[in-house]
Amino acid sequence: MASIVATSKELFWAEVEQTTAIYLPDSPVIVREKLVHANAKCLQMEIFRTCTGITPFAQRIFSSLPISSLPISSPPMKVLDLGAGNGAYTLQMASSGAHVTAIDQSREFLVVIATKSAEIGCPSENLRLRRGDITTMESYDGPFNLVVAMDILPYVPPTKLRSTMEKIQQCLEDRGILIGTLFTTESLHPLVQELQEKAGAHFYKNSSEFITQLLEHSGFTVLELEEREEGGFSFKAEKAPVEKN
Repeated sequence: MASIVATSKELFWAEVEQTTAIYLPDSPVIVREKLVHANAKCLQMEIFRTCTGITPFAQRIFSSLPISSLPISSPPMKVLDLGAGNGAYTLQMASSGAHVTAIDQSREFLVVIATKSAEIGCPSENLRLRRGDITTMESYDGPFNLVVAMDILPYVPPTKLRSTMEKIQQCLEDRGILIGTLFTTESLHPLVQELQEKAGAHFYKNSSEFITQLLEHSGFTVLELEEREEGGFSFKAEKAPVEKN
């Protein structure tokens, strides 16, 4: 039975790696013979800059978690924000009492987070900024109680999604929580999908079934799965506890 499960898992990840990728960072973005942007990487950055709010899904998850460090005797929640961008998630959690590590490969975004943090009076001990590519970093350190991966996993190349999910799983404590998003091919206008793909996003088949399989093959149990109006799904998952002999 173990070998069958292993084979199924390997086949799943092999199919993931075969997902079509049409992102060319230095190329113009052309959709239906119309020039949308002169440079795909610049378009991707513009998309990331517009992500300045917290989704209702994430806000609901935050409200159900002990993000605040109160009561004083309780240790603060340790959070990892992957692809932190402008810091919308990072700053809300850090200013609420959590100890947040924010990782982004853009120096521009990390400067924005640091500046906004000072402006709102966020305690410096609540915020740690790290610059790096989450797909090539050896580890994210930890352990963390919560990992936030909102609107970043779709931009991880399919060939690196498995290793990225493994690092997320490894940096979480047992029963730690992962919230994030993944894009699927269902319920999205083809033109919108093509534009986002050319800006670096990846879309996977089989809708919610794919999300569930990906999380389970990565060592998680799905707790919540919600379809997004803009395509894909938001999810909340729990790291499966390590079995001890």
